Amino acid sequence: MALEGNLAAMKFVAERAIGRAQEAPAEGTPLDIAMPKLPRIEDCMAAIDRVTDAMVRGAITVEAAKALIDVIHVRVKAIEVRDLEQRLAELEKAAASVDLGGRRV
Repeated sequence: MALEGNLAAMKFVAERAIGRAQEAPAEGTPLDIAMPKLPRIEDCMAAIDRVTDAMVRGAITVEAAKALIDVIHVRVKAIEVRDLEQRLAELEKAAASVDLGGRRV
């Protein structure tokens, strides 16, 4: 029957041969939390506080809170990299203007 195009039979044979397919994850639902812009680390800390408060109130699930905190963590890392690049550029600029009396370093 499966070879004749019977979809139910094909499904039965496939499930017996390779097992049932796992349930697809549910579509994401909008969260009941307003997130601020995150240009500074301090803003990220405030956002983490908001996420924690929303989770404690039951406005978002623990899984949603973890996902949001992961996003905030990535933003923190990006801010850190940006700040380090700025500091390095300033140090390189300052080092270029130092006269070492003809010596090479």
